[in-house]
Amino acid sequence: MTDTTTTPAQSGVTITLLPAQLVALAGGVVILVGAWLDWVRPDRRFGPAFGLNAYDVPIKFLLRDSGLFANRGGPAIGWLIALLGLGCIVAALVRPISLLALPGGLAALGLAAWYALRLRNFVEPFGDFGPGFGDALGLGAVVVALGGVAAAVGGILSITSRPAVASSPS
Repeated sequence: MTDTTTTPAQSGVTITLLPAQLVALAGGVVILVGAWLDWVRPDRRFGPAFGLNAYDVPIKFLLRDSGLFANRGGPAIGWLIALLGLGCIVAALVRPISLLALPGGLAALGLAAWYALRLRNFVEPFGDFGPGFGDALGLGAVVVALGGVAAAVGGILSITSRPAVASSPS
């Protein structure tokens, strides 16, 4: 009687990411993290005593002169940033659509720049009676902009680093 032991077949998923995909993935993760950081820095003298992240800032602030604190109803910028960050992550993980990290990253960069311009226009009229633009702008918008640049670079690199397809001789 012979004892034949069989080893089970290894079943596992192997994910290989190209460098371009890793850059786009890192950019998407940084975009998501940036939404949770302070977009409006706390200022004990003139402004809020606590920081506001992207989920506290309404989208209406970007669209019209509604003020930052007056009309806080409606969807927040954070949800839009979360969609952009998740889109960049999905684009990075799925090789055929890794190019889509480019528009997602550019959209995140544009959104952060648009927010910064609106915040500057919001705090400038206060003059010496309120915080300056540099005092009000939080780290979150800067981090989202940097993540957008990284995701866009990953999208650009995915164009140039397509894996070679073996051609069959005819």
